[in-house]
Order: sequence, then structure tokens, then C-alpha cells
Amino acid sequence: AQAINMIPITKSITKWAWTIKSKDEGAKCWAWTLYTAYKKAFEGRPGPVWLEIPLNVQMSDCNW
Repeated sequence: AQAINMIPITKSITKWAWTIKSKDEGAKCWAWTLYTAYKKAFEGRPGPVWLEIPLNVQMSDCNW
């Protein structure tokens, strides 16, 4: 399976698009990322946002 960079594809149809690239970035920015996604989705006219969490990040251990 090949990875597709979804951000350029989703930017044109969402209000905001973001990819968490590593488990460290996810741990450090988790609250900021979710807050920003929620804020962007509901500010002004509500609309969809895209938050991508790759499988390698989902499957990794994280020390919070």
C-alpha cells in the first residue's frame, strides 16, 4: 500500500486540514490539535475539518 498525501486533496473541501506526523508531535500537540480542529470547524460558518493520524502514530506507544 502506498501512502497518499491527503492534505492537498482535503484542503480544497475542508476548512482546515492537518496531519500528526509523529507520536512525539501527537503527545506534545494533542490538546492544541483537537482544540484547533474544533475551533476551525465551528467558527464562522460551520464546516468539516480533516485531522489525519497515520497508522504508525496510532499504533505507537506514547508516554503522556
